[in-house]
Amino acid sequence: MLIVDDDQVMRLLERETLTRFDFEVSEAIDGQSALDMLASAIPSLVLLDVEMAGLDGFQVCRRIRENWDATDLPIVMVTGMDDLRSINQAYMAGANDFIAKPINWPMLGHRARYVVRSAQAARRLRALEEKQAAITRAIPDMIFVHDAQGRYLDFKPAFGQQPFVPPEDFLGKHLASVLPTDAAEVIQHGIERALGRQGLQAVNYKLPMPDGLHHYEARIAPSGENQVVIV
Repeated sequence: MLIVDDDQVMRLLERETLTRFDFEVSEAIDGQSALDMLASAIPSLVLLDVEMAGLDGFQVCRRIRENWDATDLPIVMVTGMDDLRSINQAYMAGANDFIAKPINWPMLGHRARYVVRSAQAARRLRALEEKQAAITRAIPDMIFVHDAQGRYLDFKPAFGQQPFVPPEDFLGKHLASVLPTDAAEVIQHGIERALGRQGLQAVNYKLPMPDGLHHYEARIAPSGENQVVIV
């Protein structure tokens, strides 16, 4: 953790509290010193006082956010207890959380741990979403999301291809109003089986196209209690 405060007594009290929670603590005596330190090492958390000589906490927070987002480098700002304007300004500057003065010392360490863990969880989720998005982009098939009634909820086109029907003509509609009856019934039955705890389903159907009859296989996987993903 990096503590940024121009008050030596506050830095001492914060250090003593946070080392008890297994934080390795560095200190900066003002905003510019903190920015200089960040150029060489990134902490897990910055505890940043609002009222400092030179660059105040809001300015420092905004400067930090120019290079790191709230998950890469979480910031907890220390504000006046009844200063709602400062609290709002802290969030607007990019702070993850705030600690009000006078500080509740027994809670400071727990609050710091919570913010760090939240940022770590957000980073893991972002990495997972990026990985899933990359996998989805690489799949050479169309992907649909349907509810239990067969309504089109979402859609991803196949790589380099577009559907024969524009998405605005089927999203929000039911299978039966988009596809021929035979195809709609086959897919709907597959949805019902997938959601009926039978797991992954594979169904085959055919669609008449201008150049003749096309045959398709759809794989249907449950995605929650009332939705399926269809590839």
